[in-house]
Amino acid sequence: MTHENPFAPGTTLHEIAGPLLGRGDAPAETSPAPLPLVPKKAWSEEAAARLSALTDADAGVNVRAGLHLLNDDLEAAHDLVQPRERDVTSSYWHYFVHLREGDWENAKYWLRRSLDHPLHETARQELIASGVVDISREKYARARSLEVDFVRDRHTGRGGAAAGTRPNIDPAPLQFAEMRRLLAWCVQNKA
Repeated sequence: MTHENPFAPGTTLHEIAGPLLGRGDAPAETSPAPLPLVPKKAWSEEAAARLSALTDADAGVNVRAGLHLLNDDLEAAHDLVQPRERDVTSSYWHYFVHLREGDWENAKYWLRRSLDHPLHETARQELIASGVVDISREKYARARSLEVDFVRDRHTGRGGAAAGTRPNIDPAPLQFAEMRRLLAWCVQNKA
């Protein structure tokens, strides 16, 4: 599966984003670098260096933060979004920073701060339209908070009595899919 690159072909951003957007497409058993839930270092030092050289004139803060996150460079992404706590898109990226750091309570905090982002409402409306569930905004927020708990339980290997009833799902590809959607939204909306 290939993922549409939201940047104009022939640009530096298109070139940098291509490999980052394609991560995780290979089956886990053949993938040279599985998608980590809690990465320890940047996936590509070359991409990290190229992204760090970008300025506001090249790409907005949210676009650069998203690319750093897709490259597992949590510190660089955090440095970009931390000062922008009033921006709902930066709050969404900030959620991913803390989720991927394993800072579960901070992830929930930034998730709550990001719930006014249009992509959350789009996801909620898609659930309703699919007939899977008619979910209020409050229930959607609670479900997303439970998702953080699920990721924590998968990462730490814990989960208590209910762990045996949870589906055997690797949340990392789901996180990457959501980050890809948010990056495309940022590019499209010049956020």
